[in-house]
Amino acid sequence: CQQGIIPALINLIASGDPVNQVYSAAALANLADVGGIILDRLLEEGCVGPLLSLVDSASAPPNVLAQVSRCLSTLACHQQSHDVIATASCLSRIIHLVSEAATTSDGDDGSDDEQIQLVLCRRYAALAVACLSYLPSNHSLLIQSGALRSVLPLSTSSDRETC
Repeated sequence: CQQGIIPALINLIASGDPVNQVYSAAALANLADVGGIILDRLLEEGCVGPLLSLVDSASAPPNVLAQVSRCLSTLACHQQSHDVIATASCLSRIIHLVSEAATTSDGDDGSDDEQIQLVLCRRYAALAVACLSYLPSNHSLLIQSGALRSVLPLSTSSDRETC
């Protein structure tokens, strides 16, 4: 991380190339999992903004969204990132990942791999909500934003690991 790998990964996310995006988001998720100083650097370098931009992109494929969702959930698992992740702006994107993936994966469009990626997207987004709910200080925001309501339909999911 001292050599500038985080800015390079962030630039690759913004590149518009889905291959770069999926591997960069996965690498950021792996780095976030380490926590500590590395997590601080990820937040200081602004890794969340470009990830949220991918959620807003209509062209982001399911495998990219699944890795973005994984990265956001990994960040949410660390209390030191809650100031960035537990915001109305970020939560609206997490809700979108739960809802959009749930809506899209219930249909018959897309390959089996795309469907698997959408299930993973939904699963990781639900995990992000669960991790954020750990702190009582986040409860009112999770309720007001609709984040808790967004995961309720997952209780009837046919994907056992998600529900």
